[in-house]
Order: sequence, then C-alpha cells, then structure tokens
Amino acid sequence: FTTLTFSPASTYLITGGLGALGLSVAHWMVTQGARRLLLLSRRALPPRSTWSSTHMNNPTIQSILALERLGATVHCLPIDISLPMAASGLRSTLETLNLPPVAGVIHAAGIVSDQLVEQVTPDVLESVLAPKIKGALNLHDVFPPASLDFFVLFSSCGQLLGFPGQASYASGNAFL
Repeated sequence: FTTLTFSPASTYLITGGLGALGLSVAHWMVTQGARRLLLLSRRALPPRSTWSSTHMNNPTIQSILALERLGATVHCLPIDISLPMAASGLRSTLETLNLPPVAGVIHAAGIVSDQLVEQVTPDVLESVLAPKIKGALNLHDVFPPASLDFFVLFSSCGQLLGFPGQASYASGNAFL
C-alpha cells in the first residue's frame, strides 16, 4: 500500500473539476499539499474579472476562491474531455499555461441520466458513456502509462447500493 502524496512543485488535473465531487477532491488534495490544480469542465466559468462583483454568490466560484486562500493556484479550463479533439486541445493548453508537469490525474467527469434498461435510448447511452469512456481514453492518450505518479478513475457505488435507473451510468463505470 502506497500513500498518495502531492508535491507543491507539480500540477494536478481533475476532470469534472467544477462538480461537487471534483471540488471536494480538489479541496482534499490542497489540504494534503497540492498547490497547482487544473480543473476541467464542460462548462466555462464567467471571466475572473467579474467574480467579485456579479458572481460572488456562485458556490463554485466560492469553492475556487477557498482553494486559493489555502495556497493553491487554480486554473479552470472549459474542456469537454469526451470530445474527439479534447486530447490535442488539452496538450495545447498545457503548453500555453507553461506550468510544472502534470503528476496526477483524477477523472471524475460524468453525466447521470436515470433510465431503466428498457427505456435507454442510444442518444442517452452515448451522452452518459462519453465523459467516462471517451474521457478516460483521451486522458490516457495525453498521459500514457508511467508518465504520472497516479491516474485515478472515479466510478460509482450505485450498482452495489441498487440505485434504480442507472443502467447507462453503470456501463460507463464498469468500463472504468
């Protein structure tokens, strides 16, 4: 068993980084010593210049500011990791930001669309599987084996606890 450690001289990437799980993991990482975070999300935040005036009540922005008060540098990147060009876009963004190398990845991206097996449509199945499966494969492309200290894939306990209607989500988690 190896203890997960974080270096202040490294960068750490979290997909689904603006979601509740991603922000929770980011907070834990910062309390454990991480100082540079890249939070990837399908959605973009408003420009930072507007945060203090019109967006101060936004809980996501408040979470990011709290991470920064703890000593972290946080970059929020509007990259949908499931898209075909996500790997090249991420590589380009990493070069542009000129940060220390990414030492660890947390893949926490996901979409839940509750439907029972007999109700699942191909479109819903694709939309739920894409962040999990295509996202993981794109991350694997950018960060091949042995290039990171860790690569964590978050799945769900839903199949163990019996959450109804998560047939598509369970398939994506089984892949991870």
